[in-house]
Amino acid sequence: MPNICPSAQPEVNVPELLNFLIENDVYRDDYEKVTARILEEDVNYETAIKAVKEIALSGLFE
Repeated sequence: MPNICPSAQPEVNVPELLNFLIENDVYRDDYEKVTARILEEDVNYETAIKAVKEIALSGLFE
């Protein structure tokens, strides 16, 4: 099987993975140095991560 992103693998618990990324600020540096600069609107990391938390809690991945 080709190497694919973890969240695309059926056995991965996506909300758990999102919570790990949130709790460990895994993408904070990338967001602040890269992503925030290319957005059309000014969205700080805390606002963006709040949306990710809502997605993790939404039940979307059940």
